Amino acid sequence: MIKGSKGLIRDLNTAAVIETIIKYAPISRIDIAKETGLTKSTVSTIAQNLIDNGIVEETETAGKNIGRKSIPLMLKSECGYAAAIEICRGTVRLMAFNMCGQKIYATKKLPYIDGALFETIKHAVDRCLLSLGQSDYGITGICLSVDGIVKNNRIIYPPSYETPMRGLADSLTEEYGLQVYIYNKANLAVLGENLYSIRTDNAALINVSNNINMGLISNGRLFTGIGGAACSIGHMVIEAGGKPCPCGNRGCFNQYASVCAILDIVGERKNHAVNFESFCHLFNSNDKDAHLAAAYFIKYMSIGLKNVINLYNPEIIVINCPLTTYFDEIFLRLKNSLDANKGILYRAMLKDDAQFYGGAAVCITNFLKIENFTPALCYFNRLKIL
Repeated sequence: MIKGSKGLIRDLNTAAVIETIIKYAPISRIDIAKETGLTKSTVSTIAQNLIDNGIVEETETAGKNIGRKSIPLMLKSECGYAAAIEICRGTVRLMAFNMCGQKIYATKKLPYIDGALFETIKHAVDRCLLSLGQSDYGITGICLSVDGIVKNNRIIYPPSYETPMRGLADSLTEEYGLQVYIYNKANLAVLGENLYSIRTDNAALINVSNNINMGLISNGRLFTGIGGAACSIGHMVIEAGGKPCPCGNRGCFNQYASVCAILDIVGERKNHAVNFESFCHLFNSNDKDAHLAAAYFIKYMSIGLKNVINLYNPEIIVINCPLTTYFDEIFLRLKNSLDANKGILYRAMLKDDAQFYGGAAVCITNFLKIENFTPALCYFNRLKIL
């Protein structure tokens, strides 16, 4: 039995009603009472308060023509918006979502110069506000996605590249008068993929680009460790005494299985720099150097994935990597290399947008003061298995 002040109980009951409406909408007050175990009068009082505050709305009358008709409820999707912003090396990208978790606005990558990050973000947010139009609450929160290590909404270890982010959240809060959240990109990505595709209590997402990062859902919760640095698998040593890494160690995962590492292998053999587009052409042309680099990637990525399986025992591993996204052959060979565990490896559905969906969920749950958020079923797609 939960004990606490009347205010606490009221907040818990309200959260239960909102979560139920989000999950089963459209749903009647009677059915909400059945799902939550609350009395009909309590549900009616909470529902009316939510309607009065513009959070919930009644839909068309449903039910039979005989007897009293029930009036289903659903979340008022346009009552407010959530903004998710990705900050990368020299670029900013923004997406906005309604309260049901549907993407309704997006920008292309917007370049910024040193010292102009705040102005670039402000420009993106202002344009977003003009596009979204009027709503009861406007933008209810902004979630910033960064590559650095984040703890308690503060960047405690900045990205490997120079990005002037000191005081950025405070400046945005002062400018717009709303809550600004800062999260590590991989952590937001696993939240997004889990909400919109895989739906499990234990999942790992491996993001492979210039570096290798991982987000982890453990027992239904985002796992970051006590300092926010958990799951920094790019600096996991997989080759004792191997290639030197900027972190000071030797043989780090980043030096063997990142996209940069694979392109460097081909470039060294060709005696000129190779970008990913060139790699794709070479691989599709059955170039031996490109296929050698792919085999190298599969070997070391397999080692890393097996370590993740042994350390964290996830139910599902999702990988977001250009090599596995664009080449079925590479993904299937990597999958088969996991032997008995090959059934747990999936390709990312949201790809490079997953962090935006995770950021939207952060803003929505905080604004509605709920623990669990379920995107509306019409925006939900089950992960495709190759």
